[in-house]
Amino acid sequence: MTPEGVVKRRVRAVLNRFPGLYQYWPVPTGYGPAGLDCYVCFRGRLIAIETKAAGKHPTPRQRVCIHELKEAGARTFVIDGTDNTDSLESLEAHLLMIGGYDHLRGPNGHEAVPASPAPAADSHPA
Repeated sequence: MTPEGVVKRRVRAVLNRFPGLYQYWPVPTGYGPAGLDCYVCFRGRLIAIETKAAGKHPTPRQRVCIHELKEAGARTFVIDGTDNTDSLESLEAHLLMIGGYDHLRGPNGHEAVPASPAPAADSHPA
C-alpha cells in the first residue's frame, strides 16, 4: 500500500465510525475539474478531505479547489498523518461537534457510546 493509501485507510476508519455519514471517494481520471480525495456529507454539512503522504502538500489545482470549497461554506481537511497538517483527531472532533455522539461506532462496528437514555416516567416535576 502506498504511503497515501495508509492515510486514506485511517481516514476511512474514522469516517466509518459515524452512522448516517455519506462519503464519496472519486476515482481520478485526468478529465474534468480538479477535486479532492473524499467528500463527506454528515447531518447536512459538507466536508472535503485531501489525503497526502507524509510531508507532501496539495497541488496548486487542489489548493484552488480547497479555497473554492471553503468559500462555499465547506469544512476542508488536509491530512498526511503528521503534525504539519490537520489531524485525524481534528476530523473526528469536527464530526463529533456536528452531532455524532449518539450512536458512535467503535472500531469493531458496534455502538461505542450509548445513546442518551430516555428520562424515567416518574422523573417529571410536579
